[in-house]
Amino acid sequence: MASKAETTTWHPARLIPTAGIKGAREQEQRATSALLSVMKAVPEFGRELVGDLGAPKGKRTKLETFVEVSLDDGSGGTVRPDGVIIADSGQRRWSALVEVKTGSNQTNTEQVLKYVDAAIREGFDGVLIIDNNILGGADDVPVEVPKSKLRKVQVWQLSWWRIVTEAILQHDYRGVSDPDQAWILSELIAYLSHERSGVAELGDMGPSWVKVRDGARHNALNKRQAEVGDISRRWEQFVHWVALGFTQETGVDVVPDRVKTDLATRLEVTKDELVDRGVLSMRLRIPDAVGPLSLTADLRAQMVTTSVSIKAPGEGRPDTRVRWILRQLKDAPDDLRIETKFVGLKRTTAVLLGEAREDEKKVLLSDDPKREPREFELSLARPMGIKRSSGQGGFITDTRQQAIDFYRELFQQLTEWRPKAPKLRGQRSESKPTDEGQPSRQSWEAPPTADPDAASSSPSASPEVDL
Repeated sequence: MASKAETTTWHPARLIPTAGIKGAREQEQRATSALLSVMKAVPEFGRELVGDLGAPKGKRTKLETFVEVSLDDGSGGTVRPDGVIIADSGQRRWSALVEVKTGSNQTNTEQVLKYVDAAIREGFDGVLIIDNNILGGADDVPVEVPKSKLRKVQVWQLSWWRIVTEAILQHDYRGVSDPDQAWILSELIAYLSHERSGVAELGDMGPSWVKVRDGARHNALNKRQAEVGDISRRWEQFVHWVALGFTQETGVDVVPDRVKTDLATRLEVTKDELVDRGVLSMRLRIPDAVGPLSLTADLRAQMVTTSVSIKAPGEGRPDTRVRWILRQLKDAPDDLRIETKFVGLKRTTAVLLGEAREDEKKVLLSDDPKREPREFELSLARPMGIKRSSGQGGFITDTRQQAIDFYRELFQQLTEWRPKAPKLRGQRSESKPTDEGQPSRQSWEAPPTADPDAASSSPSASPEVDL
């Protein structure tokens, strides 16, 4: 019999194997079948995944999933979507056609429009696109659909990375009530995490990266350049890729700051920043954190800065407030920059943490040391990865890693200041007479009762007053 040490090097048997995948079509078929079957087998996961698309998600909702369904195309032919999802709560029925792409394959607009027409004819609620475009929300779709058609059905998009994230959230954090279902979901996660599944993380910044990087450095970009639009879209994907990665690791919903605006507006903002300032920026909102995590990649200076702002205490002397923030930064690097904003003043101070440790007065105004700090901005700058590809020295790898390191080593340690609970005032030693010559009643004592018997028997009653 093999020893326990020997078995640790063996490959475990998998419910959904990656072996034997031949070509992109088979890759898509296997990914589609694996996902849809697990959605039905693990209803807690399946309901959560389609609930945001408008499907009923209560415990009574039952999911039915199908693959390779043939539908009439309206002209004697057929259309064959990759799958169908039906959610039925007994009171409401929701259904969608599914179009799946894996690897670098892009969704075909003409094909999606055929599915949209089929959905209208057959009474489906919409068409769901699943691919490797990591976009902001389910309504950010990678194809243009006429508005006249969208009045009858909807079109949604889910990235494979979003699906993996939801699976991890359900398995590791929200939990699955049935142990066998939990194991099935873990097998889906293992399959989708394998490189041969066709589920791709963000690999590189694309063929436009070098031209835009160098153009930004020489202030030679304009919004009409196709390359600027391409990098803006890739940055949008990068932002959501990083946010979903944080969600997987923290178990809470981490979202970019601009996620509620539409995709076109977000892309325009990114183009403006890239052309006007040569930067790419993002802010991530993390539940229960002291504030958003900000990241700015300066293509001109070739530096990436991560930062967070934290409000100063609302009481205490200025030097006491400075010591409060310095205590929280005891393990932070000396080159952490502290910018201090003050009450009633636009002027700020900026100092490196190493200098502040030697002389905390440098955090305050030299000519007005009694001016109260109201906010500290903490930022850390590192050299930017300049390569298009992933790996060490690559823009994607280095920038993502800086965000993770900043969060792990500094951000998650920070806590907001909270005022102490108000204290009860001490009991008075004796009652003081009022203007009418009557002793005043203690503020926390009950008012005199009209019942004289109750007043004489109750130890907490107010003292009797002679009229």
